[in-house]
Amino acid sequence: MNILLSASDVPVPAQLPAVPPDFVNRVAELNRLRGVLHEHNEAVVIAEAAVKVRHDIFTEDALAWAYFKAGRIDQARRTIRLALRTGARDREILRHAKVIG
Repeated sequence: MNILLSASDVPVPAQLPAVPPDFVNRVAELNRLRGVLHEHNEAVVIAEAAVKVRHDIFTEDALAWAYFKAGRIDQARRTIRLALRTGARDREILRHAKVIG
């Protein structure tokens, strides 16, 4: 049994909820953030694969930074400690270590 409705059969509230003026900007920003999060998670997958093959401080630093950018702070802290284990004074590793905490 098919019931066909016309537009006049559908009740419409007297007052539609107000849409904030920056609604479109908010949606665009959420979509951008979703894309960034996807990119960070993809970076983690790539860096995790690399660290299985390469056991050096630069690859561990890249993995730590990918974890950090993906919001996986505990993993980032553990991994940056591995990158610092040799006492190397690489500026980028030290900068990442400072930011990660």
